[in-house]
Amino acid sequence: PALADQLKVINGLLLLITLFLPAMLFSYLAYPKPMAYLGLSLPGKRWFLILGPVLMLIALPFTSLLEEWSRLIPAIGQSKQLDEQYNRLAEAMLQSGQLRDLLMNIAFMSLLPAIIEEVFFRGCLQQLLCSWMRRTPIIAIVLVAIIFSAFHGQLSGFIPRLYLGLILGLAYYYSGSLWVTVLMHFMNNFVTVLFTYFYHTHITDIDPSDMPDTNLWLGLASGLAVIGVLVLFYRNRRVLMLIEVDNEE
Repeated sequence: PALADQLKVINGLLLLITLFLPAMLFSYLAYPKPMAYLGLSLPGKRWFLILGPVLMLIALPFTSLLEEWSRLIPAIGQSKQLDEQYNRLAEAMLQSGQLRDLLMNIAFMSLLPAIIEEVFFRGCLQQLLCSWMRRTPIIAIVLVAIIFSAFHGQLSGFIPRLYLGLILGLAYYYSGSLWVTVLMHFMNNFVTVLFTYFYHTHITDIDPSDMPDTNLWLGLASGLAVIGVLVLFYRNRRVLMLIEVDNEE
């Protein structure tokens, strides 16, 4: 347990050094309004702050289905062994038999990664690529989703994280607010942390690391529902803040 706590703190420090500080430094040096550039303002439609996390919950069944399909992909080199090591490490860090463990996991494995990764991948990197690809922003969003998924270093989870990265990228692009995707990212992490705590405290006998297969129709319905919610985001979208900054310049 002591080593797991140290790993959580070390992971948080590494995220701060490798992602958060470069993103903040870049936005501060490159743009007159760094907080506006990163999208750190409330969305024009306040209900996006509620709809975003709900969207992540809706996406869970299809994400689980993608995870199951990803297991059918043949291993490349030592990818299977690396994935097993990744999973063992994640399970060790998620051990939470006490309330203190739950609170620490929420802070270091749900909230901190959600803020830091969204600031870097969506607030900084996606904004930068979208400014280069104004006529084809979807390509920028897909590229960032690929980089976001690869960053986590788990081959078997690459496709599910790519899917989640696309959802986060589109939600940010249409809402114009990083707080929406921070809440979405937090919700995705929090569900795993909370249900792991429930399992270790015997509140439920469902192990999040060994879930039963997802019902095919439930998974497909989840995918269609995600598309429907993203259409709602699109219909209530607002212009990217980056364009407004450029106009001022």
